Amino acid sequence: MSKPEQSSGALLAARIGLFLGPLLLLACIASEPPAGLSREAWLTAGLIGLMATWWATEAIPIPATALLPIPMIPLLGIGTIQQATSPYANPTIFLFLGGFLLGLGMQRWNLHKRMALRTLIAVGNQPARQVGGFMLATALVAMWVSNTATAIMMLPIGLSVISMLTQRGDEREHERFATALLLGIAYAASIGGIATLIGTPPNALLAAYLRENHDVHIGFGQWMLIGVPVSSCMLVFTWWWLTRGGFELEGGDSRAMLRQELAELGNWSAGEKRVALVFGCTAMAWVTQPLLSQYVTALDDTLIAMIGAMALFLIPAQREGSTRVLLMDWNTANKVPWGILILFGGGLSLAGTITTTGLAGWIGEGLQGIGSLPLVLIIGVVVLTINMLTEITSNTATAAAFLPLVGALAVSQGLAPELLAIPAAIIASCAFMMPVATPPNALVFGTGLMRIQSMIKAGFVINLYSVVLVTLLCYLLIGIIWSH
Repeated sequence: MSKPEQSSGALLAARIGLFLGPLLLLACIASEPPAGLSREAWLTAGLIGLMATWWATEAIPIPATALLPIPMIPLLGIGTIQQATSPYANPTIFLFLGGFLLGLGMQRWNLHKRMALRTLIAVGNQPARQVGGFMLATALVAMWVSNTATAIMMLPIGLSVISMLTQRGDEREHERFATALLLGIAYAASIGGIATLIGTPPNALLAAYLRENHDVHIGFGQWMLIGVPVSSCMLVFTWWWLTRGGFELEGGDSRAMLRQELAELGNWSAGEKRVALVFGCTAMAWVTQPLLSQYVTALDDTLIAMIGAMALFLIPAQREGSTRVLLMDWNTANKVPWGILILFGGGLSLAGTITTTGLAGWIGEGLQGIGSLPLVLIIGVVVLTINMLTEITSNTATAAAFLPLVGALAVSQGLAPELLAIPAAIIASCAFMMPVATPPNALVFGTGLMRIQSMIKAGFVINLYSVVLVTLLCYLLIGIIWSH
């Protein structure tokens, strides 16, 4: 996902990475492969070095790096142009496209804002409960809308509440409350996305990788059996950690302001009602897909997503004169983050080449030593490693680079690939320490109402909790949910 504006240090890293990446590839081209590794696999390792370096340093835009497999795989002789390009049309990419369009439909008719305001009004006026309400509303919206768009929507509402509740009293209490509320919005935007397959790019990338390379199919409802517990436990702990000790505030009634904002939305428009209907039907179909597919055998999550998205272009919302206004127009649809879809394709193309050239098997054999550890510790090592990396790199790029490696590690140990790939994808969305870790973190830090030390201190503890939680829940649940 996109990052905030680069600092001077990040610009230097980008310049270094721009030259370092090709040097890694050239080193592989000019040298002989290690014993037991084919020439094709060694060249694939060089391509991984190039792409991983450019992804990590953002030497060029992340989606642009994801296009490298298309020219490089044929040029290096490690695959055909057909093999390089076909992953860019993987069905899971269209699942995410449909999810993006549904989210944009909600935004176009302000359904997401009404959902958020209703939730906030329901939780009450006590400061700690207000923080919890903001986190719950943010997480619910982020299950279906990108974390960046969700944070952008919730931030102005949060700033209004902060202004109202910090008019009188202790300045230190004001800062504590503002920090808790802002961090709650940022963190909940990332946590909510874990709950659904379309909530965050690493989830969909995982589903596509397992389907393409290991013939493991993850259904939308099936994912929620693990995504919702992880997301719920993360949300509750994060709220408790941010609000522990309570707040001593003497501000006004924030619910009055929230009711005013809700009143400004007016009554439900026809467009809003119809988007809600399409969204509700699509979500219900995703959850009940295993049952529905008994009657319509071709029905899968991707087909459901595209039917829901296409319905938006067909159903009228209202009339303006003699013109019918549809629930979705192309100007709105053009706001789809196409770069994310390209990044999916690039990650899958690279993953496929890692498998077909034998590099995955060779890596797996080289990691045999870790097999002496208990399974829960193997999962923990993978989760901790990716958690540290995702603080400084894009979560999607991290998932794209590491899913093939952890999949190969699992297979080499005789384990089901989802035992390591699923926790790797989930933890890629758990970056809470640094402003540059996620766009929501950067947005709330940019308000100037909090110190970076506050984010690091709170995020460090939540990161540790996420590592333990994801490790244990995945260890306990994956074998049950994905039983073979």
